[in-house]
Amino acid sequence: MLSQKKAPVYGRNGRVIELGGLSIAQYIGTRIAAARSGDARAAYEVYQAESVCAANEDPVADYNDAAELAAFQAERKELTALCAGISPAQVQERLAFLNLAARSGNKAAQVDVYMEGPYGRSVDLTQNPDDPIVKQWKDDALAYLKQAGDQCDHFALALLSTVYDAGQITARLAYLHGLQRRRRHTAPEAGDAGTIA
Repeated sequence: MLSQKKAPVYGRNGRVIELGGLSIAQYIGTRIAAARSGDARAAYEVYQAESVCAANEDPVADYNDAAELAAFQAERKELTALCAGISPAQVQERLAFLNLAARSGNKAAQVDVYMEGPYGRSVDLTQNPDDPIVKQWKDDALAYLKQAGDQCDHFALALLSTVYDAGQITARLAYLHGLQRRRRHTAPEAGDAGTIA
């Protein structure tokens, strides 16, 4: 007899979370004391679990296909049941656990600090640039991406490239664009001295 395999559970960051057959509340219950005591691994696991419930509260995307929408809604219903007993305060608390894990040097957590944003949801960074929470997040996110990049995390390096190019959380590296433009316009012609024909 074939048993129906349960679909994997993904955190907000897209990483699979092995719940071991537990609900989110049960899973957190086995780790919360260690996380609150400063255990970075437990803190990241609690963050991951709580992020499932945060992602489940995100707005529904537009679907052109009714079957895809129905599948999404069925999955969301399963995740809502899995998140039973998790309060909005716990969902928001995930950011403190994420920051604890990031401070400990966890590369995945360092990347996730950037991905979560200053409030754990998508915000327009240009609306309140002087907000102390936004300023602190910008400093932390940039520092964590650099730390993860220093550990050869390719995703962190790609994000850093985007961060520097976009100029949203740090000054744009405009001189790089000028240097590239100058190189394109001053490239030696074929046959000039110093070039290989």
